[in-house]
Amino acid sequence: MELDKKINLVAIPPLLSQARFAEMVGKEPKTIRSWVTTKAIPTVKVGGSRMVNIEMLKNDLEGGKKAFLAGDYDD
Repeated sequence: MELDKKINLVAIPPLLSQARFAEMVGKEPKTIRSWVTTKAIPTVKVGGSRMVNIEMLKNDLEGGKKAFLAGDYDD
């Protein structure tokens, strides 16, 4: 996974919809759906929706994680 632009993760809620995350990182929603399906980014299920776990993503980035690969976030 590569992001096209830098974002300030401090000012973002701990969970985001996939559509809102796509907007923030400058990717197509289908790309984010693919990352979610392949478990390349952290998610959590809320009701019937799978949300991007920004808090976990932030912690991993701050911890030095540079690559996000399929299977990294197996439930």
